[in-house]
Amino acid sequence: MDEFDRLQNESKLSCVPGMDLFLCNHQPSISAVLRDVKKREHGLFNCVASIMHDSLFVREIAEETGLPVFGNLRCGAWYTSAQDMDGTCYFKSTDGHTGQWSFSLTRLNLHVAEKAVACGGCIIVDATRRGKRYPDALSKTVPVWAHVLNTAVLQYQREHDMPCMAESDLCLPDWVSEHEQWQIEQRVDGWCQGLLQSGVDMSGLASEMRKPLMCCWIDQGRRNVPEGGPMIVLVSASKYGVRERLSLPHYTNIVYDYIPGAGDDEESWACGLTPDIFWKHHDVILNTDPADVVHLVKTLIQENTQSVMAQSDPGVLWVPKTNMGMVSLAYFTRQTEAFCSNDTMAVVNLSGHDLTAMIGEESMETCPCTSISGGGMLSKDNQIVQLVVDERSESTGSIARHLWLPRVLGKHRVVCASPAVVEFASRHLAHGKSVLFVYDHTQSWCGPLAAALILTTLVACFSFSQDGDDAWVLAADYSIDTQGARLYPAVEQISKDGLSRNTFKRYVAKSVGQYLPHIVIRKDILKQVFNVFIPRAL
Repeated sequence: MDEFDRLQNESKLSCVPGMDLFLCNHQPSISAVLRDVKKREHGLFNCVASIMHDSLFVREIAEETGLPVFGNLRCGAWYTSAQDMDGTCYFKSTDGHTGQWSFSLTRLNLHVAEKAVACGGCIIVDATRRGKRYPDALSKTVPVWAHVLNTAVLQYQREHDMPCMAESDLCLPDWVSEHEQWQIEQRVDGWCQGLLQSGVDMSGLASEMRKPLMCCWIDQGRRNVPEGGPMIVLVSASKYGVRERLSLPHYTNIVYDYIPGAGDDEESWACGLTPDIFWKHHDVILNTDPADVVHLVKTLIQENTQSVMAQSDPGVLWVPKTNMGMVSLAYFTRQTEAFCSNDTMAVVNLSGHDLTAMIGEESMETCPCTSISGGGMLSKDNQIVQLVVDERSESTGSIARHLWLPRVLGKHRVVCASPAVVEFASRHLAHGKSVLFVYDHTQSWCGPLAAALILTTLVACFSFSQDGDDAWVLAADYSIDTQGARLYPAVEQISKDGLSRNTFKRYVAKSVGQYLPHIVIRKDILKQVFNVFIPRAL
């Protein structure tokens, strides 16, 4: 075989899923090839298209019965939009596994029972890709839950002289063996007593229930809903054991590989996509070429995150009695005039956006940060990062009001700049001025980082006085550099516990508690401040 034929055969083989692994220099195991094939078959587009296919069946059942719909977390929540769903519930399959049967007091799902009693029944949606027609949550966990509630409510009605409903038996589907049902029945009385002794208020449910909760099972091959008392319709959304090529009506002509229980195990395929985002943009996603859908989903996730964070913008958060606070970039932009007209306020800009035009050129001057951070902060082009600090402060006493950390730094390089931030803040605090940290509310790490820097400055430059009304005061044992009006932290002020969770909760949680920094960030910032300031203080 000549070279041309060899290359032609390899190009043909590379089109086979998983075959590209064999064409590498090393020979992978068969399990690696199977994982690669599975990953391609269970891709994002195939999963969301399969979910949409099955959701049409769920919608038909909901319209036929007229009952409220609950999606069983997490898989079941994919098959119904938030507008068509009355809520979610949480029944774990592990509570129904053979030999591990359990009734959870932390997942009582009483809202489901109350809705079923009020409406004459309800629908619980779930699915599985485990090669079974129904997940264990539907075949055993929910029926056991319903029977325990029936038994407990009946006993409660008898003990409180209330109208009593009829007794009921444990009803499991046909594919559960009689021996397994007998084993479960032996545990029901213990679960019932545990529920009654847990302190849960059963009065509302007991006063409304006149018939016991019943269960029936529905799938795409079995659609008969029997009549009776409050009927909990357990819907397994997917086809059983079917793998085929399908196309969705009303969407593109692109075919897809149908995956039963596609909503299960979302970590392996969703790429961060959530049911809420999917149902908000399902038309756009399903009309996108499968090769581009992952990129589209990442864009939608980012836009959704920014929208959610913008809606939850808290405005200005001041730490009481410290002259320090934090504000989102959006709020700062809207109130620029109010902030910038205040000569007693300095700004630490963590947002990455250039605020020079807003704050004013006269209040800014750039110089290398080597003089305030000990060097070590390099930008991507290996140049010393330029931070805004006024060198004239040594001679004139005037201090620049703006410290800007450019966007190119990123989270980890901003942590490296924490000594510069602490020293900049100390200059203004020593002169009785306020310091405002501006963060980008669209970046999930920026708010906690601002909170960590505030806490670092508190630990480094203040002591907590418990005399009178409890207040932060500038530490009396700090040395003040009269030339630069800087506060040098005393060695004993910076301890390994200085940025602990308890310190954060005690001093600043009431004002910026929603931005609790991760322990890694707190430790990294403490290390940077310790390494820069302690040798100087000694």
